[in-house]
Amino acid sequence: MSYESTVYDNFSELEKAETKLAQELVEYEESFEKYRSQKWKTMAIEVYPTREDFAKGQGEDEDLVDDLIEELDEMYNYESLDGRVIHTDGAFYF
Repeated sequence: MSYESTVYDNFSELEKAETKLAQELVEYEESFEKYRSQKWKTMAIEVYPTREDFAKGQGEDEDLVDDLIEELDEMYNYESLDGRVIHTDGAFYF
């Protein structure tokens, strides 16, 4: 399965390339108040243009693709206002 994505080494790299998206992620993390985690900022951040690309990038099994499109794990994934899915191995909250 082919899919599109852009990988940034960390939050600083994302912020240089996509300032608006970076701010959106910070606001998302801040919404978790005392449960927020900043570890994600030091880890690679992958940006998928659509839910379908995200699901294909995460799922090795065709059946998983449909499940991933339907429900995102919001601890590690965020769907931006413009429909992109952002994934990181460091949780946005704990």
